[in-house]
Amino acid sequence: MALNSIGDRSHQLMLTSSANRTKRALSTLTEELASGITSNVSARLGGDYVYLADIDHRLAKLNGINTAAAEAKLVATGMQTSLEHMYESTQTMIGAAMSASQSTAGPSLPHLAHSAEQQLDAVITMLNTSVGGRSLFAGTATDQRSVQDTDTLLTALRTELAGATTAADVIAAAQAWFDDPAGYDTVFYGGSATSVSPLRVGEGQEVTLDFRADNDTFKDMLRNLAVGALIDDPTLGLAPSVQSELIDAAALELLSVSDGLTGMRADVGFAEQRIEEAQSRNGAASSAFQQARTELLEADPIDIATQLEIVQFQLEALFSVAARSSRLKLVNFL
Repeated sequence: MALNSIGDRSHQLMLTSSANRTKRALSTLTEELASGITSNVSARLGGDYVYLADIDHRLAKLNGINTAAAEAKLVATGMQTSLEHMYESTQTMIGAAMSASQSTAGPSLPHLAHSAEQQLDAVITMLNTSVGGRSLFAGTATDQRSVQDTDTLLTALRTELAGATTAADVIAAAQAWFDDPAGYDTVFYGGSATSVSPLRVGEGQEVTLDFRADNDTFKDMLRNLAVGALIDDPTLGLAPSVQSELIDAAALELLSVSDGLTGMRADVGFAEQRIEEAQSRNGAASSAFQQARTELLEADPIDIATQLEIVQFQLEALFSVAARSSRLKLVNFL
């Protein structure tokens, strides 16, 4: 009778290999039980990946849209905050001017000029707001400051107003510089003449946030604040009566500017609402597709528990055989 056998070393390797395979099976089954998702996708789908591929494609698309919607929300929030601060600056200046005109104990003209310069500086800071490295009011030139600094504006306007002696002359000269393409748009505006494209926030949904710092409302705001800041400039030498007229005129025009800013804030607020609604829809769609994917790849917990018991028994048996083999001695065998 023939007797087939293997060496001790080969026997040990065989046991080790079997134990490793069983451990991997145990780990896989444990992971499936914890996640509820099968590890053998091909067997679960019967080799048909069409439906799963479609779900994964839709989820990837929704993830991209969600990212774009989140960016749009940041832009809208930053723009809304900036417009709110600009509105507050105009209201502060209007209040100071009205107090001066209604009471002899109101702010002095030098004080009003200083206040106008402070509000001008605050407005310019808001126009240069950026979110995530994206300039909000510079059109497509999102990597550029939308406007230059306060000194640049006042220096350019001071030159234009030189020689004007009446309030009407000052207002006309300032208006001409802001309207001249070689004036404000070239010297002070640092953005693009092209507005940014609408931002995608959902499937077939876009919002428009394209306010630029060369907008007429912004120009009027900057012009009146700048003129207010220059009323007591010694190089202009304006008479006190002319200074008072300019402050009154600036306050009246800033009231119209406030209305324009309110309209802008309403538009941005509407865009914010649409973004939030789109995000809610996107989230619901993502959840639905994720649920469908989970159901498609769902593992049977009862079947996994049964397999776990079998694998555990196999592993214990292998360990038992390995332990007995390690205690074998030639004298015992003989």
